Amino acid sequence: PAHAHARAPHTPSLPLPPASLPRRPRGVGGADAMNVTAVDFLTHWKVVSAVLGKYDGRDKCLASLQYAMMAVAAGKPGWQLTMAQALGASRKPFRFGKPLELAVPVLFAQGPYAVGSGPEHRRLLAKLKALGLIAFVGLDNIGWLNKVGAISVGGKEAAAGLSKASFRGWFVASVAQLLLELDTLARAVAKGAKAADAGDLEGVAAANKARDKAAIAATQAAAQTLLSAGLAQVITGMSPRQLGTVGVVSSGLSLYSMVSALMPPRKAKTV
Repeated sequence: PAHAHARAPHTPSLPLPPASLPRRPRGVGGADAMNVTAVDFLTHWKVVSAVLGKYDGRDKCLASLQYAMMAVAAGKPGWQLTMAQALGASRKPFRFGKPLELAVPVLFAQGPYAVGSGPEHRRLLAKLKALGLIAFVGLDNIGWLNKVGAISVGGKEAAAGLSKASFRGWFVASVAQLLLELDTLARAVAKGAKAADAGDLEGVAAANKARDKAAIAATQAAAQTLLSAGLAQVITGMSPRQLGTVGVVSSGLSLYSMVSALMPPRKAKTV
């Protein structure tokens, strides 16, 4: 019939109820995005301020720039080499008092100031590291006093020998630190394997986090060992550019570890 092909009367579409409308996720765009950005900026700024507020943080920043200029200069005269030498000299006065600070834990075999913890081999390595650092910083202080004319240790050969002995103390401390970090890494890997065998997922996650932290620390210690070996002439033939590059890696990893330790844990995303 003809009326079968007739179109149904047009019914205007009704608007969707508010509950069915798609909602924009929080924190995306607009004021929410600005607030999140401001909070992130303040969080990172607080971390940077905390790092720069510590002696080690400021020293590693100056060291990174010093070694970067050393690598760029490549031993050739110029403003880059002058800046590297000036930065190296500016770090020395802040090391006064460090030998005493490092010696106190070694002198106390027990108590809150005792150096090292855990098994006997770790305590011995911690003491060896402390003794190496005491020699490094103490001899460096004497060398700086000789350079500014406050004392005299002899001619240029004596000053050069003093500098080499200082760097060899740093090399001993760096080797001890590298062995400590490798031991920590091996312990974290073993702990993760044990947790995996037991089906402990939280234990595996914690062990993996400790493993990654130890791997970064071991890499930094390895770079520092190579740097100190080159400066102490335990390893000969390293060019100023190579020493500077290794120094940047070592100082950069130290700064990364400092920043990572101060960063607040990230909150899990909610849907």
